[in-house]
Amino acid sequence: MSRVVFLAIGSRGDVLPMVATARELADRGVQTMVLSHPEYTGIAEAQSIPVVSLGAGLVEHADDQRRAQSLIGNPVLAALGLQAWQRRIASTLALVLLEHIRSDDVLITGVVGVPAALALAEERGCHVVHVTFSATLPTAGPMAMMSPRTTRPSRLIGWWTRHGVWTGSLSLGQPLEREVRRRLRLPWRSPWAVAGRALQMPVLIAASRLLLPPQPDWPVNTMVTGAWELGGEPTPPGTELVESLGNGPAPVYVGFGSMLSRDPAKDLLLIDEAAARAGVAVVHRPDDSSGPLESTSMVRVVRDVDHRWLFPRCAGVIHHGGAGTTNAALAAGVPSAIISHGFDQPFHGRRLHEMGVGPEPLTRRRLTAEKLAGLLKEMMHGPQHESYRRTADAVGRQVRAERGTATAADWLEKRGLLD
Repeated sequence: MSRVVFLAIGSRGDVLPMVATARELADRGVQTMVLSHPEYTGIAEAQSIPVVSLGAGLVEHADDQRRAQSLIGNPVLAALGLQAWQRRIASTLALVLLEHIRSDDVLITGVVGVPAALALAEERGCHVVHVTFSATLPTAGPMAMMSPRTTRPSRLIGWWTRHGVWTGSLSLGQPLEREVRRRLRLPWRSPWAVAGRALQMPVLIAASRLLLPPQPDWPVNTMVTGAWELGGEPTPPGTELVESLGNGPAPVYVGFGSMLSRDPAKDLLLIDEAAARAGVAVVHRPDDSSGPLESTSMVRVVRDVDHRWLFPRCAGVIHHGGAGTTNAALAAGVPSAIISHGFDQPFHGRRLHEMGVGPEPLTRRRLTAEKLAGLLKEMMHGPQHESYRRTADAVGRQVRAERGTATAADWLEKRGLLD
């Protein structure tokens, strides 16, 4: 039976889904392994999944991440910023890949690892499966990341999503690809050649079909599985937080996930002012690189709390719009809205509003305490708040029934990739 290796380059939201599917496969007797940044290896270890550190972490390169994210409103400049980070760690990551990927492996990777994975397949013959958590695949329809708001198919949109979004997304992995090709003495491949080859490989879309319905012009080797979530009951946090959330009205969660803040203390002040203006208690989780922050009378600061446990206990969820957090908010069955920073996040914000689970999204660049207070008021007390609540509850039941990891495992088995 083939070994399935998950290459998890990215934040916690990239690692957790891959560990969840690794656990599903392991339970079926498949040999699995996860490659992740050092700060996230504990996620796989907690699930008894073999894990190897990629050697270079995100937190140790937090300044690179912040510089890239400060440009995130401009996708081209943000991509260049992320490529600069990739260049710094490419050599370290390449050594790990070359040491641990075997010719009979099935390598499941996110977008950043696709070009390097294709180079390894070219030289070693391993199988490669691309997993995406958002709308990166080219399509002429409305379900495409960074496409204009439209309900009608368009050739222009199809061209843009193929040559702009798809090729541009894959270009984030060029530094690692170049390093792998150099060490393997393989010829250079143009970004367009890599993008075309990537469309021929199997693609798993680990998102809810409600959020991202299959499109008729997607490649036939594509499968929307539902979100990849860990099975079992989530581990509750400390007793103090459990008791505090059990007393009084449920708060609204406000957090920006993997989006590293230039000034976490300033963000907390903004959220506190907004919560006071709206009269709504808030739970806030700062990013992993932020220092100590004290709770206020309106904002409870929490650390390392499982979204699966926390979100259902909140009256609503306001977040950055990352794919993992978006699906977790939908599964919680509570109203949710997005303060987008860039990339796929505006798309997710638009989709949540179109689905009727929450207000129209805001953008981080133009966020003020007044605007955040308005979003809190609309979600909790506005004329549509009961509609948001009912719709979110109905959507949550459907999302929780999707069994994304099992669907992915079944699909891999049917394609003969687990033999």
